Amino acid sequence: MIHNLSLYDVPFQSIVHLTKTVEVRLNDQQVSTVQVDDHIRFYLEDDLARTVLCKVTTLNSYESFFALYEDIAFEQMDCSGWTMDEMMNATYKLYTPEQEKAYGALAIGVEVVDVGKSDSEDHSNGD
Repeated sequence: MIHNLSLYDVPFQSIVHLTKTVEVRLNDQQVSTVQVDDHIRFYLEDDLARTVLCKVTTLNSYESFFALYEDIAFEQMDCSGWTMDEMMNATYKLYTPEQEKAYGALAIGVEVVDVGKSDSEDHSNGD
């Protein structure tokens, strides 16, 4: 099965450049049907023509983002050098503590299968 999710530019680029192998999400209805070996097509939030198709390699559920961040190396999320406070502050810009309490957190291991480019990135000149 293929699931479709959007990403902001920085995490999108991190997946494309293979520096991010774990995507962190609220474990809500949007991702509750994702299974290992499924695929996720991530769309760039500001340019839906840009995509990266990934295979789901692992799924790990947690009661909180704090518990997830204690278990998963920050490097796998392309957050080397970040502190726990920085991780939590960045997370709470996307999700509320109430959402976290209601749904928990999900660490999705991903492996890039294919990178799609928008027409504007095709720099061939037809020669």
